[in-house]
Amino acid sequence: MLGSDALRLVAALTHTLPTVSAVLRLDHGPDVVVGSDRRCLPDLSPCGLRRVVGEHRDLHRGWSGGPELTWLSSIVAVELGGPEVTQVLEDVVCVGGRDEPVVAFSTLLDPLATRAVLRDVGHDLLAAGGVDPELLRTLRASTFHDEVLGTTTVVVAEPAAVGPGCREVVRTASRACRVAELVESVTAPR
Repeated sequence: MLGSDALRLVAALTHTLPTVSAVLRLDHGPDVVVGSDRRCLPDLSPCGLRRVVGEHRDLHRGWSGGPELTWLSSIVAVELGGPEVTQVLEDVVCVGGRDEPVVAFSTLLDPLATRAVLRDVGHDLLAAGGVDPELLRTLRASTFHDEVLGTTTVVVAEPAAVGPGCREVVRTASRACRVAELVESVTAPR
C-alpha cells in the first residue's frame, strides 16, 4: 500500500498543475488515471482525487466525513507523467510545452516552513559554491498551499538560459523539504 502522505503529495501536484497526470497502480483491477488533459484518458479528475484523499485524511484524523475509502489502500504505486511532462526526477516534475517551462514538487510542510527551507537551501548552495549566484538570483518560486490536503506545492519557472542548473536546485530543495518533513514528524507533539 502506498502511504497516505504520498497520496496527498500526488493529489496536490496534479491539482496544482493541470498538465501533470498520475497513473495509480492498484493491487487488483485496472489502473486509475488521474488528470485534466483529455489526451491521458483520465478516469478521475485532479479535483476528484483531491476530494477523496482529503476525506480519507479527515477520517484518519478522527473526523467524520464519509465512508471508509478502501480503494485508496489498494494503491501500490504511482507513476507521474502527462503529455507536457518532460522529465520526472525523484519527486520533481518538469513541465514543458508552455511559454516558460516549470519545475515543481509538493511537500507536507506549511508555506512558511517551505519558504524557510527554500531560503536555507539557497544560502547553503551559495556558501558551498555549489551553484552560480546568478542562477539563484534569476529563479522565482511560487508556493501554493492546499488546506484540504495539508500540502504546499512549489513551482519554479525554468528560464531557458540557465540550463539544467535550475532542476538541480529544485531537486535539492525537494530533498531538503523531505528532511524537514521527517524532522517535523518526529518532533511534533502527539
